[in-house]
Amino acid sequence: MYGQAEVSGLSVVGSSFVGVFVGSGEVRLVDLSVEGNGFAGIGAYRRSAMVPTNLEAEGCELVGNRAMGVLAYDSNTAVSLVDTTIRDTLPDATGVFGCGIAVLSGATLSAQRCELADNTVGGVLASEPGTEVALVDTTIRDTLPDGNGNGGYGIEVQGEAQLSAEGCELAGNTLVGVAAITSG
Repeated sequence: MYGQAEVSGLSVVGSSFVGVFVGSGEVRLVDLSVEGNGFAGIGAYRRSAMVPTNLEAEGCELVGNRAMGVLAYDSNTAVSLVDTTIRDTLPDATGVFGCGIAVLSGATLSAQRCELADNTVGGVLASEPGTEVALVDTTIRDTLPDGNGNGGYGIEVQGEAQLSAEGCELAGNTLVGVAAITSG
């Protein structure tokens, strides 16, 4: 999608891939219910080198999606989450991931007054150089390991990604509250 769009009050349930995908442009999602999708609830990825991707989600509820609740991928991709709940994210069909939020390959994400609960493997994953995550007044709780006992991290930062957190609560995450792995 190029240009600007606002979508509100929709339920997106059971797609085999991503519930809501934003590939370029500026998109605002308000009061969406995104549930049971096969790869991610919401995905933002810069499809065009010429057009950045800016996604804002406010008051959304993402429940029971597979692999990732929210995926922000690639430089020139910016995601803002406000008053959004991400819970019960499950591993994909091969048994991997299950992160509430994954920010990769130079994308940026901010989350304000969000709740991440009962996700699998990780609440928030930030990885790779140029990736930046800012969390404000966000709760990350009860993150579970996968079926092989991997994960259970509230927050995992790796590969030179940057993370800032202010006024956040991490509680009941199975293995680690905050993990910084490798340089960064």
